Amino acid sequence: MIYMKKLNRELLKLKNTKIYTYSIYFSLLLIGMLVIKDIFMCESVSRVGLNEWIKSNIMIGNFIFIHAISITFITLIFQREYANNIVQNILPYIERKSSFIIEKIITWFRLHLIMTLISFLFTMIGGIIIFKELNISDYIISLIPLYSKTCILGFAILLPNLIICILQRNSFVLSLISGTLSIILSVGILQSSNILPYVLPWSSAFILIFNSNNPYVYWEVASILILSLLSFIVSIKVLKKQEF
Repeated sequence: MIYMKKLNRELLKLKNTKIYTYSIYFSLLLIGMLVIKDIFMCESVSRVGLNEWIKSNIMIGNFIFIHAISITFITLIFQREYANNIVQNILPYIERKSSFIIEKIITWFRLHLIMTLISFLFTMIGGIIIFKELNISDYIISLIPLYSKTCILGFAILLPNLIICILQRNSFVLSLISGTLSIILSVGILQSSNILPYVLPWSSAFILIFNSNNPYVYWEVASILILSLLSFIVSIKVLKKQEF
C-alpha cells in the first residue's frame, strides 16, 4: 500500500507537468498518421500482405516513434527533477536508492504500456479496414502476443538510458544521443546479413517478436535480461555515488 501511494504521487507530479499527457498525445498523432496513411493507400498495402504490414507498423510505430517519445519522456522527467532540486532534496532521506529507481521504471513502463496499447488498437482497426477478408477474432488474437512482446522487450532495451539520465543530471543532450543510438541499434542493425543482429540485445528484441524459433534464441533472451539487470544495477550505483 505504501509503495502504491508513492507511485500515485509520482503520477500526480507528472500530470502537473503535462509531460505524461503530451507523450500520449504525440503517440496518438504519430501512430494514427502512420496507420491512416496506409488506409488511404489500402490497395498497395494489401499487396504487401498482412504480416509484412504488421511488421512494418511495429518497426516504425513502436521501435522508432514510441521509443523516441519514451526516451524523451524519461529524459525530461530526470532533467526537471534535477533542475528543480527534487532529487537533491529527497535522495539523502531515501534509505534504499533502488526504490527511487524502481518507482521511475514503473512510472516509465506505465506510459510505455499505454503507448503500446494505442499502437495495438490502431493496427487492429487499420488491419480490419485494409484487409477486408480477415477473420477478425483470429486477427485480434494473433496481435495480442506480438504486442505483448513488443511492449516488454522494447522497453527492456531502453533501460540503459536510465544511466545516462542520472549521469547527465539536468541536461538532456547525452540522453537524446543515447536514445538515438538505441533506436539505430534496434532497427538499423536488422539490415545486416551476418550474426550481429542476433548478438546485440537491441536488435534481438525485434527478432524475438516475430521469430522466437531462430537458432540464437537463448542467447537473445539472455542478452536482453543481462542488459536490463546491468542497467538497473549500474543506475543504482551511479545514483549512490552522486554528490550534491
